[in-house]
Amino acid sequence: MNVRKRGEEAASRFRDGMMCVLLALTTLALFWPVSHHSFINFDDPLFVFNNPFIQRGLNLESIRWAFTTTYANSWQPLAWISHMLDIQLFGLAVGWHHLTNVFFHIGSTIILFMTFRRITGHYIQSGFISILFAIHPLHVESVAWIAERKDVLSVFLGMLVLWSYGRYAVSPSPFRYLIVLLFFSLGLLSKPMLVTVPCVLLLLDYWPLQRMQFAPPGSHGHGFQISRNLWLLWEKVPFLALALGVGITTFWVKNYTGAMHSLEHTPLLKRLGNALISYLIYIEKMFYPRGLAVFYPIPKTIDSWHLIGAGCILTVIFWVVLVKRTRYPYLIVGWLWFFITLLPVSGIIQVGSQAMADRYTYFSLIGLFIMVTWGFSDLVQKLRLGRTIPLILAVVVLSILIVMTWFQLKHWRTDLSLFEHTLKVTTDNYLAYNKLGVYAYKEGRYDEAIAHYSEAIKIAPGYSDAINNLGAVYFDQGNFSEALKLFRTSLEITPQAKTLHNIASVYIKQGQLKQALGHYLQAIELDPGFKLAYHNLGLVYSSLGENERAISYLEQALRINPYDALVHHTLGILFYREQNYESAINHLAAAAGIEPDNAQTQSKLGAALARLGRNEEALIHLTKALEINPSDVVSLSNKGTILLKQGQLIEAAECYHQVLEIDSSVVEAHFNLSLILIEQGRLEQAEKHLITVLRFRPGMTMAQNLLRKVQRQR
Repeated sequence: MNVRKRGEEAASRFRDGMMCVLLALTTLALFWPVSHHSFINFDDPLFVFNNPFIQRGLNLESIRWAFTTTYANSWQPLAWISHMLDIQLFGLAVGWHHLTNVFFHIGSTIILFMTFRRITGHYIQSGFISILFAIHPLHVESVAWIAERKDVLSVFLGMLVLWSYGRYAVSPSPFRYLIVLLFFSLGLLSKPMLVTVPCVLLLLDYWPLQRMQFAPPGSHGHGFQISRNLWLLWEKVPFLALALGVGITTFWVKNYTGAMHSLEHTPLLKRLGNALISYLIYIEKMFYPRGLAVFYPIPKTIDSWHLIGAGCILTVIFWVVLVKRTRYPYLIVGWLWFFITLLPVSGIIQVGSQAMADRYTYFSLIGLFIMVTWGFSDLVQKLRLGRTIPLILAVVVLSILIVMTWFQLKHWRTDLSLFEHTLKVTTDNYLAYNKLGVYAYKEGRYDEAIAHYSEAIKIAPGYSDAINNLGAVYFDQGNFSEALKLFRTSLEITPQAKTLHNIASVYIKQGQLKQALGHYLQAIELDPGFKLAYHNLGLVYSSLGENERAISYLEQALRINPYDALVHHTLGILFYREQNYESAINHLAAAAGIEPDNAQTQSKLGAALARLGRNEEALIHLTKALEINPSDVVSLSNKGTILLKQGQLIEAAECYHQVLEIDSSVVEAHFNLSLILIEQGRLEQAEKHLITVLRFRPGMTMAQNLLRKVQRQR
């Protein structure tokens, strides 16, 4: 008997293992194309490649920042740390950043299967909800968008909460309880949306764990069941306390950073209406996932009949699952899972300008998968359909979903493909027009950018980002008056540091440095972390001859981001002009270490080293500068001067000849070349170069004296 039981257990473990392998390979094959996708210009810059703390990789300072920052209107320390780790391991190799999301998605899929396999004992149903989770098109956004790392990471940890809770529920112990609490804490540190997980645990207590039961009053065991249920509620108190703490923190962060909309901006009735209708749209898209978009604008008006209809349908669903809770407990569990986990992002507390988002369903949709899967299983048994028909239906459904997901993934390849698709499947999408304008602007297609920005402003006249971006196009075209007008309009709608910075840039172009200073100062007052404004303040003060102030602001920019090559380069130039060559070398070396392929930095570093007589080091950097830019006259001239001092006349002469081939008016090259020619006894050629020197600089005494000496010797 024991042998037979062990054999059955071994067979079961093998079957479970094969299901895990199948889920992993299917998911990896389906999502593999994202490894060839690019970054998306929608949160990816903020979250990864324009974030100085992320760019430093994993270190103590960055970890401290992750736990204390409200950057990007978010508090998600573990998600920040995961991005840092990606940079540490892969740099900006975008494919690996995408694949990290995919691996978390695979992990969540496998843990979902293992959890439901353990707590329900059903192999087929557990496998089916897991494959639905893995391949559903609504989940493309969370997996294919690098900035949504917080989604896939938090849900991966959320799945570990469910898995560890299943183990704890079967065999309770303090250690196992603490493991559940630990995973829940880590999940909250990734994304606060997991605050509803304690409710999910209570739902699992009801079904399938059957730890929570209800009996009619007065029946046998009624009092025991009440005590048991109260204990289960008490058991969740630490989870609820953590959820409450993170919820309050998130509310404060969103409110403090201005991400939360006021009731004047979005009235409560409109929020409720949008939330009710969004619930139904999510259900529709679960069954028929078409028209998926990265951004769904809040509709300008909500039809009262749509609102009433949505309310009635949701009420009917609640009534049906409540009535059928005894016979079909998975219905109420699945429905409440879906409904409750969506509440934080339903829009009742409005954060952002979206009506809904595909990514919000990443964890919530599991509830509907439970309802459909177990409901279909019961229907098959009731109708006695056998195995063939259900298998064919399952294969057809999964095949359709895989094809739809495959096509949906293609839309996420680039900014252009994503936002062009978004415009096709939504209406009045001002954000998509703005993003397409940004794409065209970067490509130098200014007329196209103007058209997109103008359309965005036409749809949303108060959309300050599009107004500001339109001003930037006119600025680049040299139409400063129109640019200034648009920047001021944008500033009146939404005071932003970047707009003040743009206004200052107009004044710089018009030579009004003091007006520019005022706007840069306002920009850093509005955003004390605005590094570029500090840098440009330094440049303006330098132009005004106030180098101490210039250096002070540039050093402040470095305190914000010690790894900014541009700021180090600018500081190096200022110290070089001040003849503080040691400080110049320190900053230029730092800039060269960050951006080794910057020819100007390498050239100036070589010149500074040469000033201190460190000629061998100088030659290394000047040679590097010339490898990057062979026609760099300054580097060629400086290299020739060092070689001349070292007595390498042939090599020095070659440098000067190259200089004169590029620019025949470089006086120093003519003069130094004449010295070499005199040393070589080629007086006639030396005379020609000295005559050229005096043609450009008639009062150069050294050249006059040398010319007379050469003419006497001839």
